[in-house]
Parts: sequence; C-alpha cells; structure tokens
Amino acid sequence: MSIPKSVTSLRLAAGLLPVMLLAGCQSYVPDPLPEAPDFVSSLPSTPARPLSLAEVATLAVERNPDLVSSRAKADISSAQAIAAGLLPDPQLNASLETPTQSGFANGYMLGLSEDLQSLITQPSRKAAAQAAADQAKLSVLWDEWQTAQKAASLAIQRSFSERKLTLLDKSGGVLWDQQKHSSQALDAGNSTLEAAGADLAAALDVESQRASAAREALATDRGLKQLLNLDPVAVVTIADLPDPPATTKEGLTSAIKGIVKT
Repeated sequence: MSIPKSVTSLRLAAGLLPVMLLAGCQSYVPDPLPEAPDFVSSLPSTPARPLSLAEVATLAVERNPDLVSSRAKADISSAQAIAAGLLPDPQLNASLETPTQSGFANGYMLGLSEDLQSLITQPSRKAAAQAAADQAKLSVLWDEWQTAQKAASLAIQRSFSERKLTLLDKSGGVLWDQQKHSSQALDAGNSTLEAAGADLAAALDVESQRASAAREALATDRGLKQLLNLDPVAVVTIADLPDPPATTKEGLTSAIKGIVKT
C-alpha cells in the first residue's frame, strides 16, 4: 500500500517544525568592543612571595615581551621550513569538446602536469628554510640567556641598593643627631663653629649619598619590572641572597693553575 504524497509532506513538515521553532528562539545580544585597550589587566600577575635569583631569571625569560615576540617569529620560521619541504601539488587538467556538426564524436582530454622546476629546487629551498629556522632558534636562545643574566644582575643590584639605603638611613640618623647636639653645644658656648660645621657637612654628605642611592634603586627596580613585564607600581620582593662561597688557599691555588694553563 503506497502512502499518498500529501501525507508524506505533512510528516516532513511536522518533523521540521520543532527545528524551526528552536531556530526562532535565538536572540541577538550586542557585545561592543572596548573603547580603549586595558593594558593593566593584560599584564602578568605579581608574585606574592620573595623570589630567588633563579626564579627572577625564569620569570624574565617567560614574560619578557621581546622574548615572546622572538619565540613567535621562531615558530613562524619553523612552519616555513616545514612548508618548504613539501612537494608541489600536481595539476590535473580535463576538458570536453562537443562538436556542433553531426557525424563527429565528442572529444575528451585528460592530463596530469607537475612543476619540474619546483621539484628540482625543492632540496635547496628546504635546506635554506631549515637553516633560517635554526638561526631563529639560536637567536632566541641567545636572547633568553642575555635576558636571564640581566634579570639576575638587576635583582642583585636592587637587593644591594636596599641594603645600602638602610645603612645610609642609619648613618644619617646618627650624624643628624650628632649635628643637633653640636648645634646645641655651639649655642651654649661649649663648642666651636668649625666643629659644628664639620658635623653639618658630614650629615649633608650622607644625605646626598642617600638621595643618589635612592635614584639608582628606583632605576634598577624599574628596569627589573620591565624585564618581568610587570606593572610599574607592582611590588617585587627579592629573597635574601646566598652568601658567596668561602675562599680557601686550595681554591686559589687551583684557580691560579687553571689561569696559567690557559
């Protein structure tokens, strides 16, 4: 028994009706673009604990924007090296000619072509692209090593700058107290002008050293945060530096022998 076409059409429409209803339930929600870039939120988070020299160097290699760009360029060179090693695609040509007069058969043409020049130059192109990719990788490694060394050096400089500022603050406090006592003694007639002036000059000298050290510490801190790609107002704490290894007579003798041999 055959099913009428009208019944089949009704069944098909009934099956498509839920799909059409679901499609009609979709709504448009506008999502406008930001009016200005948010550079602060795009910066990496600030480490919450003190960082060792190795951690500072690692973060600099991972987060430095110049290194991120260099690694992306190296990836592009690697992809180009892979593309250069691929063989050219063959081209398949086909055509059909239909005669306009009777008594003639249809003409067919089928051909397969290949770019011989690309096949011949493929090994050299692949070698050149691979050499460029290797050069890009080695350049990234060299930049990473330099960045790690610079980050560790800046961390050491900042740590010693903080220690220097602490010592200058203590020395300045002692000298300013001494200058205050000298000024009081001068007013009471128990000291000379030369002695009071010498104490004032010493206190001012330490104050000048302290201001210079503060500028150097600020520049070092700014350079370190730039390498780590951190916000300029972020607080980065450096862990206590390890004590240098003790120098022994045997170690000095071995070092001198090594220098003489070279």
